[in-house]
Amino acid sequence: MARYDVAVHRGYANTWGRFTTPDPYLMSGGLRNPQGWNRYSYAGNDPVNLYDPEGLFARCPIGTHSSGYACVVDDTIGLEYEPTKFFDDAPEPLRGGTGGGFSPTTIVKGDLTLHDVTSSGPKFDLLAKAFKNLVTNLYNDPDCLNWFAGGTRTPWVLDAELLESVGTRLGVSSRIERNGNNAPGIAAVALASPAYDIVVNGQGAFFYGGDIPGIKQPLSASSDAGRVFMLLHELAHVVGGLINENDVDSRMNEANNAVVWKHCEKTVTGKGN
Repeated sequence: MARYDVAVHRGYANTWGRFTTPDPYLMSGGLRNPQGWNRYSYAGNDPVNLYDPEGLFARCPIGTHSSGYACVVDDTIGLEYEPTKFFDDAPEPLRGGTGGGFSPTTIVKGDLTLHDVTSSGPKFDLLAKAFKNLVTNLYNDPDCLNWFAGGTRTPWVLDAELLESVGTRLGVSSRIERNGNNAPGIAAVALASPAYDIVVNGQGAFFYGGDIPGIKQPLSASSDAGRVFMLLHELAHVVGGLINENDVDSRMNEANNAVVWKHCEKTVTGKGN
């Protein structure tokens, strides 16, 4: 007869090496992490290299950290990560649904610092809903699809499964700083790290509104259509070659918005074919 233990959040059968209750994170699966589809496996079915004391997310061993795809020895990755706040000695958790959700992590990209990035919570639920709306609307808008076909990483959009996999690589930061100063005007960041394709600022317009500049009609960033628009803008950065990659300048940002609106208005409004 199997013996049962209790992790912090889930039951665990130590003789089987499996959880007895499913991963509570419903988006645990992904093309780049096939083990994530098994919501009962322990630590992504890799207990030799990972551990999961809470039953929520796999962790790399002490002395290593996650590159987004695997555990690597400390000081071998270009991006800078702060330790997770859940345990003083715990390294960066491995992203990819290997036990449900991810502990918040801080990402440094150039002069930007994205604090407490996570893929859970009420704000993330709004982000996931907006991305789902984007996917639905996009495949009813051939004009927008054809525009994305001109990107340098076209399969990310034209392949439906790959596009949906982007939905497993979204995050929300508690705040974004530039050069140490809080920057609520930065609504989102694309290609934030190897683990996150799009990170939305938890203090930004995606949640708190404001008209999106550079388009032909008033559109609140925190409306359903506005959130789809903002994710399309970031997705264009992910795909590459469609808009100017450096749109920190407000005028360039407006110019990029105008391009996105020109090609994807029907995806934004949900009035595709």
